[in-house]
Amino acid sequence: MADILLNTAELLTVLPPRDRPEAFLRDRYFPTTVLSDAEEVAFDSILPDRELAPLVHPDVPGKDSSNRGFKVTSFAPAYVKPQNTLRPRGNMIRMPGERIGGESTPAQRYAYNLATMIDDQDMRITRREEFMCSQLLRTGQVVVASEDFPAQTIAYGRDAALTIALTSTARWGKPVSIRSTTSKNGCSFSPIRMALPAAKSCSVAVRPDC
Repeated sequence: MADILLNTAELLTVLPPRDRPEAFLRDRYFPTTVLSDAEEVAFDSILPDRELAPLVHPDVPGKDSSNRGFKVTSFAPAYVKPQNTLRPRGNMIRMPGERIGGESTPAQRYAYNLATMIDDQDMRITRREEFMCSQLLRTGQVVVASEDFPAQTIAYGRDAALTIALTSTARWGKPVSIRSTTSKNGCSFSPIRMALPAAKSCSVAVRPDC
């Protein structure tokens, strides 16, 4: 770049960053926010009850059934602490959009730098929340780990069979063929082509030839 002090220059425009995160998953699937000042939080999970009502003779007393219980899971969450250093020298550097050569005071640049850092920290927190939401929706659990925090896994008890793993060259939305042909009771089933839907569970469809 040519020396700005020896050549003329004019600032045309400011190109804003394109990295502002979207909190679609958080706002769409996790709209409820719970705040707590306790160091540890607990979750009460009511156990499912899938028993059928017993059938008895009219002259026979009813049968005692087990009561529904619950289990408690506790978790001490990690802290989210984004941090930036605001150095005095940064207040002497021209702000984005400021005239070449400078026209703002150090106090004005300080206010701008401080507001920019706070906004960046808020976006980093949003990215972390969106990452955790994505991890939970994909795997049914959230792994909380970093260099300064021991790894902890928050599992929501989802069956591992519900997680579809694409292997080899399989890709979402790419048609694949099922090459096997089965026969049952004299009917042969020929494979048909199918496409793996994006972010949805896939099923195998067969067409009977009899």
